[in-house]
This record gives sequence, C-alpha cells and structure tokens, in this order.
Amino acid sequence: MGRYATFFAFENWQPAFVLWLIQGTAIFTLATVNPNHYTTVDSGYYLSSAQALLDGEGYVIREDDQRIWNGYFPPGYSLCMAGIAFIFQVSVLWASKVVNWLASGLLIYFFQRKFSPGAVVILGAFLCSGIALKLWVHTWSEPLFLSLLFIWCYYYSRDRQRSGWLLFGLGSLLIMVRYAGIFIVPVLLLSPGNITLRSRRTDTGLALGLTMVFLLILWNNYSQSGEPYGGSRFTEVTSLTETTKLFMIGLINEILLIRDINGQGIDWLSFSGIILQTVWCVIILKSGSIKQMDLSFCVKAARPFISMAFCYLIFLFVLRLFSPFDAPGYRLLSPFTFLIITGCLSGLTLKENPRKYFPWIFLIIISWLHLLPS
Repeated sequence: MGRYATFFAFENWQPAFVLWLIQGTAIFTLATVNPNHYTTVDSGYYLSSAQALLDGEGYVIREDDQRIWNGYFPPGYSLCMAGIAFIFQVSVLWASKVVNWLASGLLIYFFQRKFSPGAVVILGAFLCSGIALKLWVHTWSEPLFLSLLFIWCYYYSRDRQRSGWLLFGLGSLLIMVRYAGIFIVPVLLLSPGNITLRSRRTDTGLALGLTMVFLLILWNNYSQSGEPYGGSRFTEVTSLTETTKLFMIGLINEILLIRDINGQGIDWLSFSGIILQTVWCVIILKSGSIKQMDLSFCVKAARPFISMAFCYLIFLFVLRLFSPFDAPGYRLLSPFTFLIITGCLSGLTLKENPRKYFPWIFLIIISWLHLLPS
C-alpha cells in the first residue's frame, strides 16, 4: 500500500509537466474551434514559406502566382514548422502550434534544471493563463523567440566568458527567428562599465559576430529579392507624442490580466475586467500567499531580466519613431513583460501551506476572458 501511495503522491506526478499538457490541450482545442485557427496576415507568410520549404521550392512565398523570396521575416520559425511537419507528417498549420507548444516545453524543462520546483509550477500555471495562451495559440514566432530570449539572458547574466559560444549560438537563433533579436547587440555594446576587461572583450566579440549574422541575412534577402527586409519599413517619422501615447496604452494593457482597453476608451467589458482584477488582487493580498514567497530574492534574481526587458522596450520605442509598424500591443510588447515575469519567477521559492495559493488559481482561470473576441 505504501508503494502505491508514494506513486500517487502529488510531487511525483511532476505538476509542471501536467500543466504543460494542459496548455497543449488548450492550444490545440482553441485552434480547432476558431474559424481561422488563430492565423493572421503575418501567419500567412510563415505558413506559405514553410510549405514551400517542404515542397523543395526554398524560402519563398506566393504572390500573384509568382514565387518570391520571403524577406518579410527571417527563416527560423518557418524552418522549425517545416521540420515538424516533415517529422510528424502534419500540415504546416498544425506544425506551427506544435512548435509553439514545444517552445514552452523547452522553457519548462530549463526552469526544472535551473530553478526551484515552485518556480517551475508557477511558470506552468502562467503559461496556461489567458494572456499567455492568446499569444501561444497564434501562428506567430513569438513563443519560440521568448523561450530562447530567456535562456540567452540567463547565460548572459552568469559567467558569460565560459558561455561565449553558447551565447553566440542562442543569439544567432534569436535573430533567425525575429529581426528584433538584433536588440541584444546594443545591449552587448552598452553593458555597464564596471565589468572586467575580459567580459568587455567577450561582449564586443559577441556583438560583432551577431551583427555579421544579421547583415548576412539582410544581404541574402537583398541578393534574392532586391530588398534587405521585404519592403519599405522606414517610410515616415512618427511624432514623439503619438508614439508615447501608443506605448502608454500598450503598457497599461500589459498590466491588465482580464481584458484590454483600446485607444478609443474603456468599454464595459474592459471596465468590468479592471474591477474584477482589482478585487481579486485585494483577496490575494489578504490570503497571505504573498508572505509565503521570498520576494526580496525574487527581485534580486530578476534584476538582469528586468534590465534586459527595458533595453528591449527602449529599442522598440526608438524603432517605432522611424518605422510605422503596428501599434505596440501584447504581441510586440511580449518580450518586455515576459522577461519581467519569468525573471521574477526564476527566484521564486514557495513555502508550505498550498491552500494559500488557491486565489491565484482563480486569477488564472478568469484571465481566460482575454480570449473572448472584442
């Protein structure tokens, strides 16, 4: 009897793995019931190129019955989709969902190797929240980018002299998945001046190497299509006031766990979400669960990730002044928020008395209201 009791003990079921399975179930269920399977215009470029790779046509997309080189996005995400589609013999659409799910699995596994069991479980719960699922269920490169970015930041904040080649490899993958991955180059060049000479040389070498990777991608785009990044991205200058307004709205929405607000004002659903979130946060504070966490250690562990998050935010803000891409929403701001949340989780240790965490579970559940259509 004792042997069976040990087998069915909660800690032996690896709750983070169970949460990862729950997230996967949610991703594939949501993608199935949604009429367009959570695809957007950008998704079409990824899907078209992944299918072209499978068909042996190269990294191209079809426009007006012609095959043209896909310089709009770097090839990393489409290559992963094509690889998964080939291995499991599924369509590139469902391969994209598998890639996103495997990205969260990679992150959970990394947490399990490096951090406390409590941190792993809370990460798994966060990945099951509405704000995370809304990003993960789309055919977008962000989930893979975020997982790689956290791992890169982890090694960069430790002994980076010993991890130089690993940082170069991870940094190259970041740039291959999203052009925005180039933001780590200014971070390397502008790192604090109190580091050792050896660290400075490592940072400079990494910056030069990653710049070469980025330029090689742009050169290849230009040689294949005549455009370095798929078209005219720097067409006008946006006013500082307008850009600041857009970022303020975007950052406010990053705080809201239940519903977003838009530029036209607060509707009844977003207002109700703000009230519900406020009330439930008060309940959480009164539950005593905050006292079960070593917050001082969390903040200390999160400092390098928070610094990296603000570096990305500044990079995105400056870029938006000269390139009128979409208003900064949950997709574009996800690296900023994700680094802060996961950075804090990396230093999290949970004490006993799990009943005190029940209010957090309900907060995760009601965050699924984020998935309701506008």
